[in-house]
Amino acid sequence: MAQAKSGRVSQAVALRIVILFLLLKWGIVLCNTYVLYQSLLPIFFMSVVLELCLKMAQARSGRVSQAATLGIVILFLLLKWEIVLCNNTYVVGYAKGWGPYPEIFYWTKGKDFKTGDTLVFNYKNPDYRVAVVNADEYTSCTAGPDAKIYNSGHDQIPIRPQNNFYIAAVPQYCNEGAKLQVYGDF
Repeated sequence: MAQAKSGRVSQAVALRIVILFLLLKWGIVLCNTYVLYQSLLPIFFMSVVLELCLKMAQARSGRVSQAATLGIVILFLLLKWEIVLCNNTYVVGYAKGWGPYPEIFYWTKGKDFKTGDTLVFNYKNPDYRVAVVNADEYTSCTAGPDAKIYNSGHDQIPIRPQNNFYIAAVPQYCNEGAKLQVYGDF
């Protein structure tokens, strides 16, 4: 009887793991909309982790603290992984791309940027290359010696925590409006 019960539990755990895998795949697809991933998946995964930890504790008496530690580590990795999986990618300026366009100033309105999201700067004119600068350089439209300059024409730049400042590396275009400030929430 005990053998059959433990067999059923193992099958239940295996089924949960398969469902978890499918939800992860689905969660990655739906990540930008936060439909399923943000609400059900973490709860489901935590229940699997807790059940596995309890099984380990029951199987090896006296090792409950190791099982609990493993559960905490896995939970931490899940939370870290969730942040990585749910990053968004934003194309600056939409179809028009990056440059000295008035729309760039308003482009950030209504967007909720998170640390780790990616900004994509598309441009054809090499003079529009992007410089990641500090607040003073942003205000003066001058990229200092420590500024990171991108020049691929399809620059993908991750958002850092708090204020992020981007300007066209050529001051003339920055002064004409090719500058962007983004706040990265945690």
